[in-house]
This record gives sequence, C-alpha cells and structure tokens, in this order.
Amino acid sequence: GAADPPPPKRFVTGWLPYWNTSEATSSVVDNANIFQDASPFVFDANSETDIALTADTDEWRHMRRSLNGAGVANIPTVATDLTADQFARLLKNRDRRIAHARALVNVVDRYNLDGIDLDYESINFGSTSAKSTVRRYYPTLLGELNARLDRRGAVTSVTIAARTSGTDPNWWVFNYPALGREADRVRIMTYDFHWSGGSPGPIAPKWWV
Repeated sequence: GAADPPPPKRFVTGWLPYWNTSEATSSVVDNANIFQDASPFVFDANSETDIALTADTDEWRHMRRSLNGAGVANIPTVATDLTADQFARLLKNRDRRIAHARALVNVVDRYNLDGIDLDYESINFGSTSAKSTVRRYYPTLLGELNARLDRRGAVTSVTIAARTSGTDPNWWVFNYPALGREADRVRIMTYDFHWSGGSPGPIAPKWWV
C-alpha cells in the first residue's frame, strides 16, 4: 500500500499579552529552541492611518532586542476597537483600504519587523449590512497588505475566532477560505474552553479543538 504521509510539521508561536509582556518575553526567550516566532500585543488600529503603539517604548525596545537576540521572529499583533460599521466604511473605499495597508506596512518598516498579525475581533459586531461588507472586503485588504509585505519578505498573519462549520453564524465576518487564500498564515483562536473567570479545567482540550 501507499506509504503513510509524513507527520505535520510542528510550528510553535505565541501571543505575548499586553498585561504581562516582561514575563511573556522571558518565557519565549528561555524556550527559543521551540519557538519559530512570537506576537507581542503592542499595537492598536484606531483608524485607517493611525496604528498606535500601546506598550511602553522602553518595554517595546526590550522585546524587540530580546526576540531578535534569541532568533525568534517578531510578528506583533495589531488589535482594534473599530466596529463592523466603522470598518466597513474603511474597507469598501479603495483609497482608505490602501491607506490602511500602507499604515500597517509602515509599522513593519519602522521597526524592521518580520511581519504583522491582525487580530480584529470587534469588526464582528455591528449592523448586518456592515458585517456583510466586512466579510466581502476583509480578504481584499489582506491581499493588498500581503502583496506589499511579500516584497519585504515579511509575513501577513490574520487571527480569527473559531467557527465550527461553514454555516456557523458565529463570527460569520471571517470568511475562512477567502482569508486563507490571501494571508500567509491564519490563526484560529481555539481556546477558552475554560477561563480564569470560570471553573478549573483545560483551556483547549484536544477533543474540543
């Protein structure tokens, strides 16, 4: 019979939470032999052109130096508080969409980063028409961003919430196949089966993931 397929390649990455960046950075550096990259949670997209650094500048400098020294790629995460209605207005206007892609690229260039990770969760909340626009055009934004980052050898990553099927209405704004075609990497948030505000238990049991 046919030979068994090779096992999937192990790939270890991690978000460095904004509420404890120092310990998170140390954890990655101390285990650099198993980490391919890490994503500090240090940026917030306030508009199409305003990508604000939310971390202390000295702390951010330390994170960059530490990850670089450990040979771990630095692909920071950009979060946002923009609603579906606000983000839809950005996405469906080509000039605003391109401006947003360029603003993200400018962050990569300014800090000599290995890529960028978009974790835009609030875009799931708003009017039905706005969410439909987001679903349609978010992959377009990713494609426009990816084209620019590819020229720099940088990674385009998108973080998305978990859906259980193609017809699952939860987090419908995230069109899995379309986003997967445009981004280098798609990260699905398969965690919080248990959480700090609930009963004890695993955050991501294998059967549930």
